[in-house]
Amino acid sequence: MRIDPGDLVLLREEAFECLEHDCSDLKGLLGEVIYISSVLDGSELTILFSEKKRIIYPVPQPFVYHVAQA
Repeated sequence: MRIDPGDLVLLREEAFECLEHDCSDLKGLLGEVIYISSVLDGSELTILFSEKKRIIYPVPQPFVYHVAQA
């Protein structure tokens, strides 16, 4: 399913192992996609976790579960 800005996502388990920054406090929290950048090997997302007042990027699209459309 296509992900668009405004959609809600959850980070997959492999995201916590592969991302450069510590995201362990974001497990189980919904994030809102606020920007999508296209790169040669796929899309990278910028995600806002408003509950924690955190933005994380770049997050490769395969590292998220698409939960709801905007």
